[in-house]
Amino acid sequence: MAARRDRTHYLYIAVIVAVALGILVGFAAPGVAVELKPIGTGFVNLIKMMISPVIFCTIVLGVGSVRKA
Repeated sequence: MAARRDRTHYLYIAVIVAVALGILVGFAAPGVAVELKPIGTGFVNLIKMMISPVIFCTIVLGVGSVRKA
C-alpha cells in the first residue's frame, strides 16, 4: 500500500507563483493589468459571496455539537 502524498503544498506554491506573475504583469504591462481588472473584481466578489454561508454553517455546526454534549 503506497503512502498517500500530501498535495496541499502545491496550492501554496501556486498562490505564490500567481501573486508573483500578477506583480510582474502589473509592472511590465500595466495596460494588460487594467484590462484584467474585471476578472479580479469578479473573483473578489465570489469570495465575499462565500463568506456568509461559511460563517452560518460554522455557527450551526457549533450549536449542533454543543447540543450533543
